[in-house]
Amino acid sequence: MGRGSFRVLTFLVSAFACGVNGWSAEKVVELTAADGVKLKVSYFAAAKPGPGVLLLHQCNRQRKIWDGLAAQLAAAGINVLTLDYRGFGESGGDRFDKLPPQQAAQTQAEKWPGDIDTAFQYLVSQP
Repeated sequence: MGRGSFRVLTFLVSAFACGVNGWSAEKVVELTAADGVKLKVSYFAAAKPGPGVLLLHQCNRQRKIWDGLAAQLAAAGINVLTLDYRGFGESGGDRFDKLPPQQAAQTQAEKWPGDIDTAFQYLVSQP
């Protein structure tokens, strides 16, 4: 790739990331789970009302792994919400990687479904 091509590519990537075609930047929101734990989510709004998707990370990651895909989906007209599970990333709760295996499994089974519901309710409340 020549130097001029690289500059054009860099411009296009920068323009895409900065909001060309109506895509808006991510909005970081703090939600409160039923038991009071604070959950961090990122909302990527499409340019106009439309469908939405909730992206959940793997159990050894955090919501930011979805930023690139979320931006692409928002640019394509799909509203996106990403969630840090409790104990991951910027969400509150006991750090998941420090929990004993039995407590970690209990948290997954008993707390995560409600946390995911809280995030989903936020997503469907958006235009």
